[in-house]
Amino acid sequence: MLWHANELSEDSNRTRAADDVWGAELVDQSLATAWYPAEWASVTDDELVFLLPSLCNWPTGRHAEPARRGPIDYLTRTLTARADAASRLIARRSGLTDPAAAAEIHDRLVASGLLSSIDAHRRSTTLRDSRAPAPGRDQGRLPDWLIAELVALAYTNRMLSDALGSAAPQGVDAPLIDWPLTLADVVVASISARLNGAYVYPEHGYAHELLALAALLGHLVEGRTAYLPPSIAGTLLDILRAKPSADDQTAAVLRAYIEWAGGANRLMLWARIINATGVARRIAPRAALVPRALRAAWNPRLLQRLDAQSL
Repeated sequence: MLWHANELSEDSNRTRAADDVWGAELVDQSLATAWYPAEWASVTDDELVFLLPSLCNWPTGRHAEPARRGPIDYLTRTLTARADAASRLIARRSGLTDPAAAAEIHDRLVASGLLSSIDAHRRSTTLRDSRAPAPGRDQGRLPDWLIAELVALAYTNRMLSDALGSAAPQGVDAPLIDWPLTLADVVVASISARLNGAYVYPEHGYAHELLALAALLGHLVEGRTAYLPPSIAGTLLDILRAKPSADDQTAAVLRAYIEWAGGANRLMLWARIINATGVARRIAPRAALVPRALRAAWNPRLLQRLDAQSL
């Protein structure tokens, strides 16, 4: 089945560059093309939302051949770019105008263990104690917007650490997330890295459709317009139609991010249309604050560690 684009179904007044829309080059491809003999050296970043079978067997290690390094290069680029963007955002929202402020904040991220999987120069080991904590701290808790950034960094860093395996940088601290990951954790990692987590965690390959939804939500929460294909729309409907259960943390996490990405009711409406017509629709992200429900969905152990940081 093809999932065709419908250029007239724009659900937003916002405009973005056409080539910045997730899935723009995929909308006229058959789902069967996921079985083509793809290679890590040539696959596009957008395709990594889906689990492509030909990419599933790759040797771990920093020094593997470029075409065989699996998602390591992608995750390194993603974590580096996210860390740079987060440093600038924190500096700006902290009211720090000194050009060196973002670099100092970046050093704090390194010192905190949030970037342990990339080679980063630590300019000062005292930066964590040399400035006031991040702005907006309320009774020892970091503000939700900052927690959202740090959660994404922590999970992307952990995913890269696991992809590297024994080839991780020597002499560095363990990732801030140092416990065995549940499926709910892998969902957040997929959202944070915009990468189907089954590439790094094949034991969760059975849930690759959930992880594809998670990776696509990652693009939406980053403010990127995306085509919602029928395959992912069906998974989204399954999540939203299911009766919420206190025991299903994976569904709770997905519901919270769906609300942040575009609103559960709005995305359910579009998913129903897509599911009925088989036509992919172009969905713009909803400009919204980080929902309060996200804090309840995140891993409490990670929140405790993040709130203890002095950034």
